[in-house]
Amino acid sequence: MHLLFLLPLTLATTPTTPYPTKDEIRTILAPLAETNLTSAEFFAHVSPSVHWTIQGTHPAAGVYTNRSVLEATFARIAATGSMQRPLAARLINVIGGGDEEWSVEELQVQGFPVYPICLILIPRFRARIGLIFDNHYPWATRWDSERCIVEARAYLDSALVAAALQQNEIGALFTYVDPRDRILAFCDAVGGGAGRDVWIFETRCGVECQMDCRFGSIFKL
Repeated sequence: MHLLFLLPLTLATTPTTPYPTKDEIRTILAPLAETNLTSAEFFAHVSPSVHWTIQGTHPAAGVYTNRSVLEATFARIAATGSMQRPLAARLINVIGGGDEEWSVEELQVQGFPVYPICLILIPRFRARIGLIFDNHYPWATRWDSERCIVEARAYLDSALVAAALQQNEIGALFTYVDPRDRILAFCDAVGGGAGRDVWIFETRCGVECQMDCRFGSIFKL
């Protein structure tokens, strides 16, 4: 009697496919639209040793093999949006998944006109530059049986991402130099996940240049 009662629940909670279905993928990516590009709920479904390639010729392009560094890079892009309405990714369509380890997701990342901090001494003064961030992303993602992304290739509008970073990062903070080694060094200095969280917080707030001089050279992207 008890077995019959529990059977439907067991069937409902047991994966029926080796890889996430389209509905599961929609659920996993949903937080990117509900919160922002740095959603911890989404990154919980990204393998710590993920192999993630961001295609293009913009400053954030490259191959990422560390989830914390990838998350910090997402935060760098997200920081170019309005603090009141951060960049959010809306899932449009999913192809594949279920019995296939690879799937393709079409996303649209939108944000309000970007408002950079123009004067450090007057942080509340922001100037409107009129850049509308409306970017379409195809992601090719490979999943494991734990419903985590282990490999991905992301394609995006390089010119738009480059413009958003160049026009919104304060002075010397903007550079085409790859910051990944510095992010890793900072995470090691502060302590793993805590370092990543501090990096993301400071990137979001746009106050890297006001940090303690002990980490000044690391914070400058």
